[in-house]
Amino acid sequence: MTVATACAGWVAARATAALAERRAAVTDLVLLSLALAALVNIKQDSVALAAGVVASSAALVLLQGGARLRSLALVLLAALPATLLYLAWRWYVLTHLAAGELKLLPVQQWQFDLIPQILRSMGGVLLEKVYFSLAVIAALVALAWRWRRRGLDLPTRVAALFAGVAFLYNAALFFTYIAHFDNEIGASAHSYFRYNTHLGLLLMLALTLLARATLVERGWTPRGWRRAVAALALGLALISPVAFFGFLRFDLEAAQQRAWLLADHARLALDRNPRLVVLLPGDDGSLETMLDALIRFTPPRHIDADIRYRRALSPTLEDARREHQALLLSCAPPDQDLVPPGVAALIAFPDATLWKYPLDRLPIPRSHVVSEAALCL
Repeated sequence: MTVATACAGWVAARATAALAERRAAVTDLVLLSLALAALVNIKQDSVALAAGVVASSAALVLLQGGARLRSLALVLLAALPATLLYLAWRWYVLTHLAAGELKLLPVQQWQFDLIPQILRSMGGVLLEKVYFSLAVIAALVALAWRWRRRGLDLPTRVAALFAGVAFLYNAALFFTYIAHFDNEIGASAHSYFRYNTHLGLLLMLALTLLARATLVERGWTPRGWRRAVAALALGLALISPVAFFGFLRFDLEAAQQRAWLLADHARLALDRNPRLVVLLPGDDGSLETMLDALIRFTPPRHIDADIRYRRALSPTLEDARREHQALLLSCAPPDQDLVPPGVAALIAFPDATLWKYPLDRLPIPRSHVVSEAALCL
């Protein structure tokens, strides 16, 4: 979504600039059409991003000189394939998928009374993610300053498109918190920062183009440096995935690796007996969710297994023994004498398999998704 939004914003800026100058804009309009179609195809909420790009582009062509109505018609024509793709998908959802897609609440259940809480939550996120907020403010200030001095040149158009898409997308999120997410999830502005990261690459593109234009105009870019700076930028882009490997590969976090190991042991037990008690001391529910998905939906799948998740050792142990179920213990607590503390165990009465988790192979940061307490971390 982030990449498609940035690509759509970039070619939309180029297309509207070409239309304003009465130059051929066919290539950019075709690329815009493809980018919008890709954006609509990715995810349900990316439709709001595509609509934001189209609406912002339409506003730009109405503000600029030239044949405004013709330019507007061409922008809308470029949006037609994405619109048809969305309508075709909606038809398929309504006629072939019984559960449908995410739906709005009935109008009488819209949470207008939560608007103050929603706004406070959104504001709190923006204050917490101050680096993102400052980048947005910088882009908006630079947009106002450059538009007044230079008019709608290409860097200004990209920044204006970012501003328009950001405003409309956040308006759509605000509406969703009122009309879709219920109760606490809506009031807390669920995943508000994560949603706004979809704007991140378009924001960086706008800031980069604005900064580059300013530096060039002021003569602060000696010609001999340009190739060196470009080579340095490309080199850093190639090296950064290696340098930040541990931050990019969250699947290599110790908690994730240990959850997969637990799931492997659970499947071994379920191969012999379709009933299993899983004991997760200290879990907050996140490990249970991940384990259940791994056991049921990764090969060899045990979709219909009878799995019972518990947090406390007693009376789970006696229940499992009485019902002849296997018991998978993710991390033995110190206040018990069943197995040594700090180990994991698979107890299939009367046999038991104990193991210690392997040491971390890479300096992976701690997990922010899966509970670590239940995994001896």
